[in-house]
Amino acid sequence: MYKGSIEANDNLKFLSILQEPCEKVSRSEPKEIIALLPTIINSVRMIWSTSRYYCTADRLTSLLRKVSNQLIVQCTKAIDLAEIYDGDVVKIIQLLHDSEDACKEWKNSYNRVAHAVKKYSNKEWNVDPSSVFAQIDAFMQRCRDLLSICEGQLQFCRKDRALEENPDQIIIIIFLSIIPTNNVFVRKTKQKKNKEKKRHSLPAFGSARGNLIVKSLYEIEDAFVKHIERLKNLQYNILDVNTTAWHEDYTYYKNGVKDLEVMMGNIINSAFEGVSAVTDYVQMLQSFQELCKRDYMKQFIERKTSEVYSIAKQSLLQIKKDFDLFNRNPPMDMNSPLYGGAALWALSLIHRLEKEIQAIEYATLPVTKEKEEMQALQRQVREILYQFIKEKHSEWCQKITEMDIEGLDTRLNKVIQGQLLLSYMHIYVLSFFFLQIKPLLTSELIDDVDKISNDSIEEVAGSRPLLSVIDGHLVCNFDKDLLRVFRESETWGGKISMTQFSIPFAARKMTENATSLQLLRENVMLVVHDFNKIVDELSGCERKLFLEYLKRVEKRLEPGLSKFTWTKKYIKELFVKKARLECSIVDKIVQEYHKNLKKIKKECLNMKRIILIQIDKGQPCVATGFKEKQFRHISYCNIYLKECSESIIEQMKNSYRFFVGQTEDVLRQWQKVIVQVDGDVESALKFAIKSSLQDLSRAINGDGKSDPSPLFKLSMILNLNTGKVDFTPSIVDLIQMIKDVYDQIMQIYKHIPRLGSVLHEDHGGFQVFRTVFDTLCKDSEINSSFVGILEGVSSVTAEMGRLMADWENSYKSIWEADKDIFITRMKDSNQPLEAVDKHITKSECSITKKKKYLFVFTKTCLFLL
Repeated sequence: MYKGSIEANDNLKFLSILQEPCEKVSRSEPKEIIALLPTIINSVRMIWSTSRYYCTADRLTSLLRKVSNQLIVQCTKAIDLAEIYDGDVVKIIQLLHDSEDACKEWKNSYNRVAHAVKKYSNKEWNVDPSSVFAQIDAFMQRCRDLLSICEGQLQFCRKDRALEENPDQIIIIIFLSIIPTNNVFVRKTKQKKNKEKKRHSLPAFGSARGNLIVKSLYEIEDAFVKHIERLKNLQYNILDVNTTAWHEDYTYYKNGVKDLEVMMGNIINSAFEGVSAVTDYVQMLQSFQELCKRDYMKQFIERKTSEVYSIAKQSLLQIKKDFDLFNRNPPMDMNSPLYGGAALWALSLIHRLEKEIQAIEYATLPVTKEKEEMQALQRQVREILYQFIKEKHSEWCQKITEMDIEGLDTRLNKVIQGQLLLSYMHIYVLSFFFLQIKPLLTSELIDDVDKISNDSIEEVAGSRPLLSVIDGHLVCNFDKDLLRVFRESETWGGKISMTQFSIPFAARKMTENATSLQLLRENVMLVVHDFNKIVDELSGCERKLFLEYLKRVEKRLEPGLSKFTWTKKYIKELFVKKARLECSIVDKIVQEYHKNLKKIKKECLNMKRIILIQIDKGQPCVATGFKEKQFRHISYCNIYLKECSESIIEQMKNSYRFFVGQTEDVLRQWQKVIVQVDGDVESALKFAIKSSLQDLSRAINGDGKSDPSPLFKLSMILNLNTGKVDFTPSIVDLIQMIKDVYDQIMQIYKHIPRLGSVLHEDHGGFQVFRTVFDTLCKDSEINSSFVGILEGVSSVTAEMGRLMADWENSYKSIWEADKDIFITRMKDSNQPLEAVDKHITKSECSITKKKKYLFVFTKTCLFLL
């Protein structure tokens, strides 16, 4: 007892040294414990070296193991597993790292002290490290396992992204927690918040597969949540290192996560399929880069990063290829200046290049060998494009210098002090660039002067030789080289806007009045557009018809051709507005005239499409019914064609009012228009009757590919007085009926007047030709079609005669015999039933033969009843 008391007091004396640091450990977080461990291990060394009873290996091992256990307990107390299951892992990850670091520091502190003891002391620590740190090693492994689970939460449930995007969520949850839960609305709101907590937003995915990618990622999240729920429902403490069941459960979880990683890897690979643009590839890469947290998934991002550098390199090579292909003839807008346009094209390639490079730089992708190669190629291509722009600027400056040597001031003054308009023939007389007079407009001569009559030429020439203006196209007479200087200066000074590419002084001096001159030119171009629009809308013959209107426009354009110059004030008010107003009036008349012509063409087309004979195939009818049916239809067609003719006459009258009181040349041209329209009407009517007769001919004669279809119904009648068989109607009656229908159709055209005869009084001096009826009655094609129809009907006469002869030979005995006498004889003879049945059978055979004759006869256009 005494010795035990002495030992206990001695141990208490030395172990009390550990009381203060151990109490600090119990109050510290894992990261704070690290600073206390050296003090603890040094205290243990002091106890071992000075204590009489704690100097043995067993006592030292036991003391060190207790410190290790206390360290595990303290770290375990700081780790909340519920937060791991709920996904609030950002803080837990740091605590797990701190706990692992504390355990490592405890082991490192022991190793340092043990090494110092061995080096500086006469005795060593005969302690088995495995017996001291077995629990520590197991706890560190548990921390790494939990870190893997936390990484899974970040990887598949994106918990960190949810906190970044919704920082106010914590405030909302705290606010809801202080509200009494008996409030129904609050309880529903909490349930809704908890339900929404399961889903967190995903990055934006481009391409057509964006929705499919999001759906697949959510499916992976659901699968991972099931694994977390399984861990959450375990019946033991995961942090208890003495529990061995964890190894099996964690292996199951780890295998499930590997499957999910494979699935997500497949999603990443499929998402990049078909993505070829660098910017789209980088955007997709950034979206997945935010999601990939685990090392296995980061490997996919590293591979795709190498691919994006390769794609960017290929894009740079394509830019260089395009430049090499088009640098001699750059693709640019037709209004772009020669040098500035080429520079803009090269600058667009630079912008395209820089856009792709900036997308890669902003993505903060890791630096690799492929990236360095891509950057080197980018600098090379950019330098080539920049040198091209520099060369184009030098070429333009050289051009300006050459123009300055020729005397820009003199040239500019000559340009702006010249006339506004100039007949195009002046261009052949004067130098193109050194015009002493610079009119506002020029006109392009039409080579085929014969398009206008000699009388009209003399009339125009009598006043002023402006034939080129009337029949030509106006061209703005603004100096083209000066305009090029304006556009080049605007391009280099505004659109390119690089300080190293300045505008030469001479060009800047020329462009001092560029804005006002170009504004004036645009106003003049409106006149050019309006006049040329009228010219383009008129054909050669129509220009003769609108000669007086064109002369009115010429009169308004004359000041611009001879009087006004580019320095004249109030050009817009004095010339442009009046010229455009006159052009607008004439253009409106031209539009109205063409509108009338379109209506006339539409009516002619309606005449052409009308069907004058109504044929119902497969539905034969009696002759009288066919005739009545056709007469009714022809009556409708007559009304319809009259309406079309009246509409055409009305449109012609509406058009003629534009030319009333004009010159004889114009009226002669108008008469030609009447003849042309009259011919169109005649052609439409001729086509209508020809097509109708051809349809009837195909129904009667067939088309060579198929038999004629039955059209007329005929009846075979026995004349009891004469004892002869005959058809009704006869072939003669059918032919006469067809002639009556044809005559009725032709009567329609008697009511269709010639336009010349209708418009004769108002349009004066017009020669009247023969009527439409007379013309179509004598048309050879129409008569030929009609004769073919009659011949087709006549061709069945021989077939009908043969049929009547057969009937008479086969059945004449039946109708010639006295039936009353035959019946009386049969009654008196009292013959057996077999004999009577024989007579009945004989009659049925006669009916069968009759049906056969009917079948043969329906192969013609006739149908036998």
